[in-house]
Amino acid sequence: MEKYEDKKNNLLMSINGKTIFKIDNNFFIDNTGIRTFTKESIDLINPLKINQELEYAKKYIKKCSRSEDGTNSYEFLKDMYHFLVDKGYEEEDCVVSNGSFLVACYLVGVPVKIIANGNDFFVEVYLNKAPKEYVIETSRDKTYFGLEIKEDNLIKESDIKNLPFYEFWLESAKGSTCAIIDGEEYIYLNDWESFANLFIKTGKHRFQKRD
Repeated sequence: MEKYEDKKNNLLMSINGKTIFKIDNNFFIDNTGIRTFTKESIDLINPLKINQELEYAKKYIKKCSRSEDGTNSYEFLKDMYHFLVDKGYEEEDCVVSNGSFLVACYLVGVPVKIIANGNDFFVEVYLNKAPKEYVIETSRDKTYFGLEIKEDNLIKESDIKNLPFYEFWLESAKGSTCAIIDGEEYIYLNDWESFANLFIKTGKHRFQKRD
């Protein structure tokens, strides 16, 4: 066992090339959650993915308030996913493992409690879920910036060209598919609203680095 990184006296360690988070001499966290130091659990380590998952979990935790009551950490995972999607991150990047969430809780000082359930262990996290943020509603016939919706799910590209940030949108649309109807290009409503939602919240598009 070798020391991997030291933050606030909590250890990210490597066992047989697999990264874990050492809580104390009895417990550690792998990608699935809390484990005990036994031969079997060490043989079955699911290594932590210490990358953007940890940073995304911290972003979510910053939006949560502390609670006097503990809640099973697994109950936060779905809420965290929707929080990140609403922030405009790519959906495939918004799945944060229970292990990464727990490591983030330890690193930012969220109170946690280890609960034994037979031979299994889980963690209660003393957080309230992040409050839902206001989302701009669209009308049935128009969407963001007053653009008309055609065929229930299409936007004319020629209408987008009339907006002052057309070139900026065009950069974000690289690699996206469009529909051709009677020789005219149409943009899918979901793609347009994903762009608009992110642009309104951050001033950036999906290919630009976010804070």
